[in-house]
Amino acid sequence: MRNNDFELSDIFDKTGGKCHLCKGRLTYGAYGKLNHSRGWEVDHSKPKARGGTDSFRNLKPAHITCNRQKGAMTNSEYRKTLAETSLVEDIFKFLCFMAVIFIAMRAIESLKNRGIEA
Repeated sequence: MRNNDFELSDIFDKTGGKCHLCKGRLTYGAYGKLNHSRGWEVDHSKPKARGGTDSFRNLKPAHITCNRQKGAMTNSEYRKTLAETSLVEDIFKFLCFMAVIFIAMRAIESLKNRGIEA
């Protein structure tokens, strides 16, 4: 797809300046900027590798990282990986929290065994 096929502003405005994949904010002036946290590029909603076209309807703004991670996945496949990643992160945070609680309880128990009140 050539960038001039459609106005970038029209594609950007389709989602109100948000990544159509993760819903995070984009910065219009950061188009194509890899080192910008709100950098974006045009994503083929239905990947060309799966029969998608360069039609305006199929073009949506996405964070560069989201678009590159999505690759040839469908939107629903990519969002599922985001949800799975989020679940794994939540489980990890919970386990870390439980480990801290366990260590604190053991420390309190050890102090009590020595006759020290915590």
